[in-house]
Amino acid sequence: MNRPWAAVLDRCVRAGFMAVAILGLSAGRLVAVDVAERLVIMREEIDRAMQGLHMPEYPAAYFISLRLTREKASTQDFREGIWMDGYTQTQHYFVPEVRVGDHGFDQTHGNDDGQGRSVLALNWQQPLSVRHYIWSALDLKYKQACRQYLLKKSRFAAEGIPDYVTDDFTHEKAEHFLPVEKITAHEPAGDVEWVPDVEREKLQRLSKSLGTDARILRSFMRVSVGQRDTLYVNSEGSMGSKVTGWANLYMGLTGLSDTGLDVQISKSYSVPALADMPEESALREDIVSLRSDFFTLLKSSEAQGGLAPALLDPQASAWLFLEFASWLEGERQRDPSGAQVFKAKIGKAILPDFVDIVDDPTVAVFKGRKLLGHYLYDEEAVRAKRVDLVRSGKLVDFLLSRRPVKGRPLKSNGHGRAGVVHDPAARLGNLFVTTRRAHPREELKRMLIEKARSAGRPFGIIIEGFESVDAAAAAGAHQALRARPRMLRFIYLDGHEETYHNSEIVATPLNLMQSILAMGDDVEVQNWIDVGSSGSVPVSISAPSILVAQVEVQKGSSDPVRAPVMPSPLQ
Repeated sequence: MNRPWAAVLDRCVRAGFMAVAILGLSAGRLVAVDVAERLVIMREEIDRAMQGLHMPEYPAAYFISLRLTREKASTQDFREGIWMDGYTQTQHYFVPEVRVGDHGFDQTHGNDDGQGRSVLALNWQQPLSVRHYIWSALDLKYKQACRQYLLKKSRFAAEGIPDYVTDDFTHEKAEHFLPVEKITAHEPAGDVEWVPDVEREKLQRLSKSLGTDARILRSFMRVSVGQRDTLYVNSEGSMGSKVTGWANLYMGLTGLSDTGLDVQISKSYSVPALADMPEESALREDIVSLRSDFFTLLKSSEAQGGLAPALLDPQASAWLFLEFASWLEGERQRDPSGAQVFKAKIGKAILPDFVDIVDDPTVAVFKGRKLLGHYLYDEEAVRAKRVDLVRSGKLVDFLLSRRPVKGRPLKSNGHGRAGVVHDPAARLGNLFVTTRRAHPREELKRMLIEKARSAGRPFGIIIEGFESVDAAAAAGAHQALRARPRMLRFIYLDGHEETYHNSEIVATPLNLMQSILAMGDDVEVQNWIDVGSSGSVPVSISAPSILVAQVEVQKGSSDPVRAPVMPSPLQ
């Protein structure tokens, strides 16, 4: 086989991919030779395009990549001990990228200059058909790139060169990644029928214990399991395959308060595979706690407006640090339509001096929890790296993809991440928030009361988790954060606490983060699927409770609803 990449692929197969074939994967799974041959086809079509994609008087292609992803997902719904609905599907996605010009100046101008698309499964048994599809897609992308390149040049000529402009693309070394250990690690998730009978029966039992009560208008439980198999090749020589998996369990309760307002509360679990979910006994304990909180909310008073210091538990704190970290994405520093909050703040204090923030996707397990944000190579074939973002309160660096930031090294730090149809952009992976001055929770509560007293407030605010968070980040927008607490309590100066429903927290994230007074010793891991500038990516945030100088509480926007006219049959 006289192909330029045959030797590399042969070494990859001998090093590990053949082990996958020996293990005997289920039907429909890519085996060693299949993966190698597919990478060869993709690589050869890129080589051909690099030689031939050049029209006279137009710029030539200087970089091409192909990303093929097969995503399999299964979702099952349960209610009050009954399986309600479910589906399992497999979809294929194709994301070609063609850059024209050079690394210093090409056609790109935004975070997502050319999204991919969902496609029918390519018939790899017919290689010419696959090559034809790739040829057609690259031809279209090249012509679009030429048009965007000329438009960008004309825009700069008419409007001037923006002050954020630097090189458009970094130089990176070629990487070969064919991680057998990642493929086998997700085998317990199964194939197609991902919720086996024993798991379905367990979830039915749990859903029955979750929702049987006349005061509950609706209970809901959903389990979703997914897996992505991705092949990647680029013109610089990088190539490989990666497998990522996830499983999510969501349970929620809905009812009406005495004032006729919606009361909703939920709990969710996100892990790399279904086998990583908590044991049934632990889930039952969480259901008991969830129901208790729900019934407390039903009997509580409606929230009134107020301004006071607040104590946020680790889950609520993690939400805030997730929003905060999104402002540290490299592309945001280049986007004039965005807020660019920290564009020129390297080396300056942006948080209290006792706060450190690190992002390290290479960590797989922390505090006994598997981290959903763990990966070894990003969607641009760059090796994942640890990044110190904030040290002693000062901004040290940004999350960087291959799209550079002015004033920073012209290198990616391995955070170019993307959903299945998006172009990569800088996103967080595993975010670790730490402090050198950690306080026990009871001490934080005492500090909260003292802060409220010194500020002349009759109470402090305790926030336990958020049900939803909405933040505006566009230039000219209000830059405010609106969050609906999962549980909100006022702790009065005499130490007694009262719970309120239908509340919202309003603040600007920057003011809120800079008003941190103290942090707890109760670091917890939160796994989430984060929807951002480059699609949905799995992330992990490890953060403690935080005490902040003040937040504003306001009423929610729910309209009263008349209670059911007839009593429930459960009564």
